[in-house]
Amino acid sequence: MSDPRATIQELRRLIEHHDRQYYALAAPEISDQEYDALMERLRTLERMHPELDDPDSPTHRIGDTLTAGFTTVRHQTPMLSIANTYHPDELLDFDRRVHDALELDPGTPIPYFVEPKIDGVAIAVIYEEGRLTRALTRGNGEEGDDITANARTIRSLPLRLHKAPAARLEFRGEVYLRRADLDRLNRERAAAGQPLFANARNLTAGTLKTLDPAVAAHRGLRLFIHSFVAGTDLGLSTHHEALNLCRQWGLPVVEEGTLHSDIRSVLSALPAWEGRWAELAYEIDGLVVKVDSLPAWEKLGCTRKDVRWAIAYKFKIEVGESRVVAIDLQVGRTGRVTPVAKLEPVELGGTTVQRASLHNEEEIARLDLRVGDRVQVVKGGEIIPKILRVVPTPSIDRAPPFQMVTRCPACGGPLETYPDLVGSWCENPRCPAQIRRAIEHFASRQAMDIGGLGKVLIEQLVERGLVHDVSELYSLRPEQLAELPRMGAKSAAKLIAEIERSKQQPLERLLTGLGIRHVGRTAARTLANSFGSLKELLAQPRETLEELAEIGPVIAASVARFAADERSLKLIDALAAAGVNLSSQPSASEQTPVLVADAPAPPVSPLRGKRVVITGAIPGLTREEAKELAIRAGARPTATVSTRTDYVIAGAAPGSKVGKAKALGIPVWSADHFKEVLSALKLLPSAEE
Repeated sequence: MSDPRATIQELRRLIEHHDRQYYALAAPEISDQEYDALMERLRTLERMHPELDDPDSPTHRIGDTLTAGFTTVRHQTPMLSIANTYHPDELLDFDRRVHDALELDPGTPIPYFVEPKIDGVAIAVIYEEGRLTRALTRGNGEEGDDITANARTIRSLPLRLHKAPAARLEFRGEVYLRRADLDRLNRERAAAGQPLFANARNLTAGTLKTLDPAVAAHRGLRLFIHSFVAGTDLGLSTHHEALNLCRQWGLPVVEEGTLHSDIRSVLSALPAWEGRWAELAYEIDGLVVKVDSLPAWEKLGCTRKDVRWAIAYKFKIEVGESRVVAIDLQVGRTGRVTPVAKLEPVELGGTTVQRASLHNEEEIARLDLRVGDRVQVVKGGEIIPKILRVVPTPSIDRAPPFQMVTRCPACGGPLETYPDLVGSWCENPRCPAQIRRAIEHFASRQAMDIGGLGKVLIEQLVERGLVHDVSELYSLRPEQLAELPRMGAKSAAKLIAEIERSKQQPLERLLTGLGIRHVGRTAARTLANSFGSLKELLAQPRETLEELAEIGPVIAASVARFAADERSLKLIDALAAAGVNLSSQPSASEQTPVLVADAPAPPVSPLRGKRVVITGAIPGLTREEAKELAIRAGARPTATVSTRTDYVIAGAAPGSKVGKAKALGIPVWSADHFKEVLSALKLLPSAEE
């Protein structure tokens, strides 16, 4: 018979390992059912052998019911707040204050780390000898309530750290509730005729102060760690290094955090975030911009209320309420069938909103959305309106659940589903809805930029059978167009000229216009700059594409599928026959070196054909500018260090990639050497200039 002590210890170790993989690394290795089986086996053995009980066992996530109020404990380091702003210009003011306080010249770039501002409840967690010993609320900043018993119910908070030092370690984070969990709890309460919870943040705060940890466990709180107190005591120099270390120890950190070389890079990232917040599984109300240097934190210090090394940029988000009138189905250019909610008109962000994307059947099921439901609709910045949640109303008169159709609403062809893709897809290449959407995308401003080719005209071309794919645009004749409603000879000639002009667009625009799944403008530019022509690109093995920066396995697999599709190859041949540019050779203006006019021919580049990894902040350049200059120098930037990497270019706060490069014997260039090479190639001005 096996030793029960050894079996119990091994089960606890396995469960802690899988908790770390799921919550901290977002890389689960087993199914939920397999995890539950491990937990049940451990519970059974612990019941059979009570003498082997351990308060840190994963089975003790729900402790004894609290019998009194919460003890107030003084914070060893005060928990201060962060100043807010809604205006990008105030981020520049913040940057100027940081420069002044650190006594840096205005032109010196300061790396910043940007992470989502979780709309939750602040918490401090303390570990001693690697074990969770205490959790405190912020309280008044000087003192907080001891909520350790409730914090232990948070599955994402490890009871023991993985291979952490034995010192006292303190972390700050945000406890939150996912939107799906709030919806689940409100459905339960609606069914029971109980009042509904107003929002996730208030419910999180109340749950942390409940006197029954079993209630806390049922509600499903989660946690993200965003700061490591006194990280410099362990020799850490940057915030992003501290977060990486937290992740290694098993603590969950926000995966969406990004490092920026300077404040201008931060500002350039703001528009994209305005559209992403509603896609997350949890509520955020802005971004936190932090100085990345931990020694700088100590020098910058704080006011009586706020830290001086961070600022919160808040989103302008509007929430309204409406009713779902119908659920329509829209066929996209790739054949994906997307449900769209038709709403009673509601005013949001100065516009009247009547439609909102539902993304897919799974999203409708998650929301438990039905025709006739009252819903909360959100709109922030320029994003497409989104249904945030159903407003629960106890009723027996709700419409039946939504059922996805099995045939395309546009052409009647069968819909397909795939294991690696979410949603349903029409694979009929002659589907008129797909043809219209594909041509709209191909002619759009970010792709081939064919002026005058709008939705109404495209619909006429498809309905009359004049165009069946984008290549047939180039065989249109002026007399065909002149016969269409509201066209005439003059308009037809102008459109033909626009179509002809589009033949000379650079390859990155053609790649964007082809509508390869997952290939947006950034990926298209990377692919176009990395290979000499479309023919060369499509001949590349998937493994080569995966190594490119901004590409990765998902995009590489999609490009490989496109290259293997006979219909795709026929389309490329037709475009080539029509005289469309398939080369990545830049235009004359694009060949002009950056910041240098009338420069002589540059010498042979030592980066030509080399795979390089750029890590850390390059002074005076954003990450995108550094990659673009490397590409102009003939290099192929990749995202990860491997045995195929030729050079690693290390700027400020480079992280673990330098260590990996040294271990593999890969040469590491400094930022200064990289810029010297660029200067020699006349891609940057030299120091003398």
